[in-house]
Amino acid sequence: SASSANALLKRKVAEHYLLSAIHAFGCSYFSLRKLCSKRWNSPVGSEAMLCFSLGYSSYTLLALRGQLLSDPLWALNELGNFVKLWSCLRAQGVAWIVPLLFSAEIPTAFLDILRMLAENGTSPSSLIWRFFLGAFTTSFVAVKAIALPATLGGFIMQADSYPELHQPAFLPAKLAILARAFLNYLWLSIMARHWVPTRHLHPEGEYLISRRDERLPRLREITPSMGHLVQHI
Repeated sequence: SASSANALLKRKVAEHYLLSAIHAFGCSYFSLRKLCSKRWNSPVGSEAMLCFSLGYSSYTLLALRGQLLSDPLWALNELGNFVKLWSCLRAQGVAWIVPLLFSAEIPTAFLDILRMLAENGTSPSSLIWRFFLGAFTTSFVAVKAIALPATLGGFIMQADSYPELHQPAFLPAKLAILARAFLNYLWLSIMARHWVPTRHLHPEGEYLISRRDERLPRLREITPSMGHLVQHI
């Protein structure tokens, strides 16, 4: 029946959000614990976290394979993350940079909280929603748009001091990091163009409620197609 199908779909969505939250909180804890101590560049535990994250990324690509063609920006982001993790595992001597890379999961942790609040029917006008919306937006801009690109760029530019970042095995990771940084800035531009101050963040990660439709749009409904993206570039 329709009700049982909806219940099954809702359970699958909740399970995916829960797995995403476990991954995001695990990576964020690992990153913050390292970055907030004098052992931020210690390689201890990095390989295990890379394997953990690679497993989650593989599951996401498999479980949501139907979205790869309908949402090219999401597909590019997830494939870039997979390539980055795989390259870090293959490269020698780069484990020290893993805690820095995993700081990108901090905004995702706040986003997963928003997703779960939305699933529980929390009002967008409530204090707890506004708090986590502010935490997500602030951490996304601070970490993904400013701190992470600047810090990684600084390390990579110092070829003499960090030769391990210039080995061939790490090249796919650098290209993936560059692609995902471009996507982050692209999503920020989309958010700036479509932001409606009286509305609220979509719990699946994106940015507005349509003025013409109270339904929360999905990412693929407000991001440009790959053809439009090429024309824009």
